Amino acid sequence: MRLGPTAELEPALAESFEISEQGTRYTFHLRQAYWSTGEPIEAEQFVTSWQKQLRPDFPSVNSFLHYPIRGAEAVKRGADPSTLGVHAPDSSTLVVDLTHPCPYFLQLLSFNSFFPEPPPSEPHSFGGEIPCCGPFRLKRWDHMRELLLEKNPTYWGKERIHLDGISLAILPDEHTALDMYEQGKLDFLGKPLCSLPLEAAVRYFAEGELHTENVAAGTICFFNTKRFPFTNRKIRQAFSLAIDRSALVEHVTRLGETPPLSLIPPAMRQGREEPRRRPLYNPAYARALLEEALSEMGLTREELSPITYSFSTSHLNRTLAQVIQRQLEETLGIHITLEGMEHRLLLARFVQRDYSFGQTTWYAHFVDPMNLFERFDGRETPKNYAAWEGEHFRTLLSRIRGSHSEEERWQLIDLAEEELLREMPFTPLYHWKSAFICKSHLKNLVQAPIGNVLFEYVDLDPSTTTP
Repeated sequence: MRLGPTAELEPALAESFEISEQGTRYTFHLRQAYWSTGEPIEAEQFVTSWQKQLRPDFPSVNSFLHYPIRGAEAVKRGADPSTLGVHAPDSSTLVVDLTHPCPYFLQLLSFNSFFPEPPPSEPHSFGGEIPCCGPFRLKRWDHMRELLLEKNPTYWGKERIHLDGISLAILPDEHTALDMYEQGKLDFLGKPLCSLPLEAAVRYFAEGELHTENVAAGTICFFNTKRFPFTNRKIRQAFSLAIDRSALVEHVTRLGETPPLSLIPPAMRQGREEPRRRPLYNPAYARALLEEALSEMGLTREELSPITYSFSTSHLNRTLAQVIQRQLEETLGIHITLEGMEHRLLLARFVQRDYSFGQTTWYAHFVDPMNLFERFDGRETPKNYAAWEGEHFRTLLSRIRGSHSEEERWQLIDLAEEELLREMPFTPLYHWKSAFICKSHLKNLVQAPIGNVLFEYVDLDPSTTTP
């Protein structure tokens, strides 16, 4: 399955499928399709791929996405992979059994963790052939310089691919990329492939040339609930309520974002209005909560300081961190030190829970609030950077999974969001608008709600192409 250009789900490698009356068995009938090497794509390759990702020693932070499948969580903990609820009766049929009905299961299948594994081949080197089954295949890999893709002649939907190929430049920084774009050496620049320099994004936005789309993504602040002082819920609430998100979007990001009113991004609400809740910014209440927490712990502000705020070192992230530092110090009177680092190191520190509090980005894997909520379905979930769990919250997740109507399900989703707002393991800083710039000769360039660009639909308008 995959998300189409207007966010609708459509069959991809599956030509058709059936869902059992109970909603727990999915039977997929694969179309006749081939790897770029010419070998057939077979149902057993999905089985092998999913079993491999659920091995206890396989280093995947997205294994939890498979947990709706019967036996998946047990396999990740060491059970026999053959007990996983997926099998291939023949080469073109894949049967998946779920533990419980999962309304977003077809959306899950559009994420790359559910892709099949190609048949064994010779180990590839830079520039060697990598088996693939998408609209483009790797033609050349000039390490640290360029990835050159070409139209995949074995792709099942090759008739609708307009581009002959795509050149992906590997550049040292976003300013070099911007210079090349403005010199006419690049046709596309921005999310999800890279970031735009902040001032350039603001300039193109003011000139009406920046393309923005609401996506299920954002920048959020995690609190490490296993490290003092964020072991205290009122401290977490106070820090969240002291952040003025209107100032962040009006004076830092400046791309027309609206301050977040809740944890769930608008793009994930599927057209539903946000429930009325207390504002996320309330400096007076933040100070009162801090006083209560200090009194309960028998501490002073001076004994809390300094507290380190971690972030990845892009210009935008540094600016956000500096503004948040100033807001917290002015509102709460606590000294905040800043710690910037490379994004990969930041994520490693978050996974290891080796930080106090800090900001990072997140993209949804599928357009449903459960993608955000399931991070907190157990303290050991790799992406539960806050190391928080709550019995009541996990009960609500179970009830959401077992609900039988959309109305009931969304009522439970609202209750689960209220519980997260009360416990505050994280707080949203702003929900993203995915921003990019592109030359006028690129046509039909659209993004799915999870932010990926659907390049197979892109076409060139020769009448506007610069010679």
